[in-house]
Amino acid sequence: MTLFTAEDYEPLPPGLYVGRLLDVEPRESANGEYRRWSWEVLDGPETGRTVFANTSTNFGPQAKARRWVENVLGRELEAGEQIGVEDLVGDKHHVMVENVKRDGRTFDNVSAVHKYRE
Repeated sequence: MTLFTAEDYEPLPPGLYVGRLLDVEPRESANGEYRRWSWEVLDGPETGRTVFANTSTNFGPQAKARRWVENVLGRELEAGEQIGVEDLVGDKHHVMVENVKRDGRTFDNVSAVHKYRE
């Protein structure tokens, strides 16, 4: 018989972290398609943990995903310009983590992404 063991989850403390982008993968929900971003934390006592964020598939001028991409590139995108996920994965970024309460639980969530500066 297969047994499931309930594990405790401790969210990352809110703050600014250095993270390496692991992936931006397409996902589906009841509300449609979205993108799930994941970073590995590279500094401090949380090193090795993974933090996530979701964005819509929208990539217009006001879209969160576009702001993040422009931030990490350090420039605005030109109309019609295309950026592949493979161009971003593996790069270091500064990621701002906040804690979000939902359904009586607290989760960590990436609220902003910026170009990595030493």
